Amino acid sequence: MREEDPNARAELEVWGLPQPAKDEYYELWFGREGGRMSAGTFTVDARGRETLTMTVPEKASSYDQVGITIEQFPKEPRMSAAKPVLIGELEES
Repeated sequence: MREEDPNARAELEVWGLPQPAKDEYYELWFGREGGRMSAGTFTVDARGRETLTMTVPEKASSYDQVGITIEQFPKEPRMSAAKPVLIGELEES
């Protein structure tokens, strides 16, 4: 993530993810104790790859976990009911 005023920019590169079903998509989450925040949605190509650059609220840098879930359209994404595909810790570089 690169912090810029008023928002931070995050770059996400994924590979090897299964293509979502017709009415599914992936959701990127930032998490910390006591809460989580959606950072956007994406799909992948036939090889399971995608590279995205997205703008996220500056406060995203205060989160220490990241996760990707698979969601179903048109349901509202809910981290508590979503199927986690990838989870991990954020580290400063």
